[in-house]
Parts: sequence; structure tokens; C-alpha cells
Amino acid sequence: MALPVPRFTLYQAWLEQRLGRRFDRYEALWQWSVSDLAGFWRSIWDWFDIQSPALPTAVIERASMSGTVWFPGTRVSFARQVLRHGPRADAAGHPALGFQDERRAEPEALPWPELTR
Repeated sequence: MALPVPRFTLYQAWLEQRLGRRFDRYEALWQWSVSDLAGFWRSIWDWFDIQSPALPTAVIERASMSGTVWFPGTRVSFARQVLRHGPRADAAGHPALGFQDERRAEPEALPWPELTR
């Protein structure tokens, strides 16, 4: 059975295609993520197709250690963001959650319909 392409690899390919940014090593991507906070986090917003009633007008407002405001003017429902992928993921046979109880030999999975319910 072929293993799926890791999401990180897909993100890197997307960065190169959409933004013309190529990172041959993880360290180079990490360096970009800490030196260009607005560019990196906007790419994360776009890559994950975050849904909000209002589009962000900025990525960072008032950058400070304890009071940074990210994507001002937006509102994101975490539950809606995650659950909107459920039907497609379920149809592809991907569980919503996988977990391993230390007292059981086999891992268990929670299907999307059950998580949604």
C-alpha cells in the first residue's frame, strides 16, 4: 500500500506554486516562519482555506509578546472550520480522530459522522 504524501510536503509544493517560495530544508522554512510572521501566517490562512464572515485586512495588529492580535476583524468558528471537511474525509475513509488506549492492543478510530453528531 502506498503511503499518502505528507501534508507538510503538500504545503511546501503549494508555497512554491502560489507564492514562488521554495524551501529545500525544514530549517529554511522555519527561518521564514519566524522572520516574516505576516507572510507565513497569511500563507497558513490561505493554505487551510480558513473561513470567516469578513476577510482579514491585516495578519498582525499590535505585535507584542502578550497582546498580539491576529487577523483583526475576522471571526473563526473552530468547530465549523474542522467539521466542514468531515463529509469529504469520511467518503475517503479517513477517521476524524485516531487514538490508542494504553490498555488495548489495537488503536481505535472515531468516524466523522460520530464526531459531528
